[in-house]
Amino acid sequence: NQACPPGLELVMPWFSETPSQRPGISSVLAIAGVAACSFLLGRYSALLKRADDERKGKVPISAKKLPAEAQSRLSAEQIRSFLRQLPSKPLGPRGQHLDAAHSTAKLVLLCASGKGGVGKSTISVNLAYMMKQMGLEVGLLDLDIYGPSLPELVRLPQNCVTQSEAGRIVPIDYGGVALMSWGYVNPGQANAIRAPIANQMVTQLLTMVEWGPLDVLVID
Repeated sequence: NQACPPGLELVMPWFSETPSQRPGISSVLAIAGVAACSFLLGRYSALLKRADDERKGKVPISAKKLPAEAQSRLSAEQIRSFLRQLPSKPLGPRGQHLDAAHSTAKLVLLCASGKGGVGKSTISVNLAYMMKQMGLEVGLLDLDIYGPSLPELVRLPQNCVTQSEAGRIVPIDYGGVALMSWGYVNPGQANAIRAPIANQMVTQLLTMVEWGPLDVLVID
C-alpha cells in the first residue's frame, strides 16, 4: 500500500490512486479488444479496396508486373555456375580457419519466421531436395530444439545418429541430402529445458556436425 515513486507515476499514474479508482483487468482487455478489432477492420477494408481496384484495372504501381528481365528464371546451370564462384566458408567454431574446418558451405540459407505453423519446415525440406535435384551438395539442419519438425517430415529409424572418430556428429544421408535434427538425436522426447542449455545444444548442432564440403546448407 506504499505510494509509488514519482517517476513511476508518470508511466502508470493509476498506481498512486486508490484501489477503487484503478482500472480493472476487464477494462484493459476491453480497450485491447477494441484496438485489435479496429486494426482488423482497417486491414479488411484495405483488402476489399485492393480487390475492387484489381477488378476495375486500377492496380497500384507497386503491384504491377515486373519487367521481363526480372521475371525470367535462372536455369540450374546458371545457379551452379554462380555457386562455384562463391568462396567456401567454414562451418565450425567462431574464428576457425578454412584449412582447419571439418565442414564448409558456399551458401547458408536460413528459413525463419516470427510465428509458428506457417510452413517453414515444409519449405526447407522441399528447397533442400529441389537443390539436390539440381546437382548441388546440400545439407539440411533443423535447429528447433523444443519441437523439431524434420523427424516428422522425413521419418527415419531410431538410433540412426552416429559419431565420427573425432567425436563429431555424422549427418544422416537420405536421398542424397545430409540431414540433422535434435529430434534424431533424442527421438520422441519432448525437450523442456532452460534457454542456456538450449543455446548450448544449438551451438553444438551448428559447429559439431561433420557435413563435409557442401554447396548449400539449409537451416530451418
